[in-house]
Amino acid sequence: MTAKERKEVIDTMRPALDHESDPKVGIFWYDPDIKELFGVVKSPASLLQFNAVWKKTAPVLHKHQWEAERKTAQRYGGAQFFEQDYTAVPRGRVFEYKHTGFKVFTGSWILHHPEATSLILSEFSLESVHVEWVRDEHWDIGRGWSEEFI
Repeated sequence: MTAKERKEVIDTMRPALDHESDPKVGIFWYDPDIKELFGVVKSPASLLQFNAVWKKTAPVLHKHQWEAERKTAQRYGGAQFFEQDYTAVPRGRVFEYKHTGFKVFTGSWILHHPEATSLILSEFSLESVHVEWVRDEHWDIGRGWSEEFI
């Protein structure tokens, strides 16, 4: 790679590097067996625009990210985990709302796995901002949006 090509790569990545410690929005799953987050897709909130209902999050659906994770796992011989439905594993989403700040949406599963809260705060760089935790049935185990809305 030439010096010019390296500079172009760095310039392309610069916005993400410059905002590395900024609070993030996005999606995640939590594996209670190994107590880790996975399938995380996040973006610095400061780089995103508020949508029409004044909120920001990563523009990806859990359903589609699950399929991408499954395909990657297949390449490495570990696809069995991803044969289950994406709603069968604890998951959530981080939003930023224009007037009320950051909200982490999870299902009731978070009550049984409170250790996940610190992982989520750290992964999304939310330690220094006010965060509201919202339990919503959409993110409960086995729940999701009806196919008619997707």
